[in-house]
Amino acid sequence: MALVYRNGRPYLYRSKRRGRRVTSEYVASGESALIIATMETIDRDERDFERWSIQKERQEAAERDTRLDDIVRLSGELAREVLERAGFRQHHRGEWRRRRVRAVDTNR
Repeated sequence: MALVYRNGRPYLYRSKRRGRRVTSEYVASGESALIIATMETIDRDERDFERWSIQKERQEAAERDTRLDDIVRLSGELAREVLERAGFRQHHRGEWRRRRVRAVDTNR
């Protein structure tokens, strides 16, 4: 909406697209135009704030997900290291199994 002053009097117009052309449509004048323009500004600010708050929440959630992914990756690496040092191996990328210990032949 556009608030236009002509001869010191406020007029409110709305732009409408009709086909390929954009035309102006009269909405109000005088005090009514000022009130409607103010209400439109308040509504637009509320929508902008809502959009901003949703974007901020999504960004914070993405940051939390990234931190959680790092924790999961590091804990998996730590678990792998501990199991390997304890003598285990991973069988076909699945379960962990203890490595076989070959019996030492003392008769040789």
